[in-house]
Amino acid sequence: RARGIDGAGETVVFPEIDGVDRAAIAEYARLYHLPPFKLTLHGGALKSGDEATMDVEVVHAIAPKAKLVVYNFNGHVTNGGWTQETLSMINGSAGDVISSSVGGCDGTYNATDAADFASAIDRADLMGESMFASSGDNGAFDCIQHGDTPGTGVLGVDMPAALPGVAAVGGTRLTVGGNSAWHSETAWEGP
Repeated sequence: RARGIDGAGETVVFPEIDGVDRAAIAEYARLYHLPPFKLTLHGGALKSGDEATMDVEVVHAIAPKAKLVVYNFNGHVTNGGWTQETLSMINGSAGDVISSSVGGCDGTYNATDAADFASAIDRADLMGESMFASSGDNGAFDCIQHGDTPGTGVLGVDMPAALPGVAAVGGTRLTVGGNSAWHSETAWEGP
C-alpha cells in the first residue's frame, strides 16, 4: 500500500454458489476503514452465505480499489454444466483475475468432462486471465464425504485447482503414525 498498489484498474471475478451478504461486506469495509466495495453480480439471486461473502472480503482487504465481479453459479449442475458456466464467466471476463474457492473432487470427472474443463481454462489463459483456485478443504482427501475416515479410497485433488494453467492455493501439513498411516492434517498457516 505504501507503494500505491491497491488494485486500482483491476477486476477480480468469483464463481460462487452462495450469495454475498451486502450488509456484512458494508460493515466489513467500515470496520477496517476500507473504501466501499465495487461489486457487480451476474446470474440469479442466491441466498447469502459465508463463502461468497468471505471471498470478496479477503480480496477487498488486499486490493480495496479493485472491481469485484461475482458470477452466481448453480451449485447443483453436472460437471459438464459447471464447465459451461465457467466458460460463460471466462468469456465475459477477458484480462481479469479469477478467484475460485469452489471446487470438487477430481475423481467425479470423467475424461471428457476433465478435458472440457481444461479447455475452458486454456481459453482463460489465451484471453489473459489468471485463475487462482482453492486446493480444497480436505487436503489429499478431497473426495472424502463428511464423517468418513481418510484413506486411499478417498484420495483426490480439487478441480479446478488440479488443472494445468490454474494456480492452486492452499495446502496442508500431514502427520503420519509409526506405520506411515495418516494420523492428522492441519492447514498451512503463516509465512
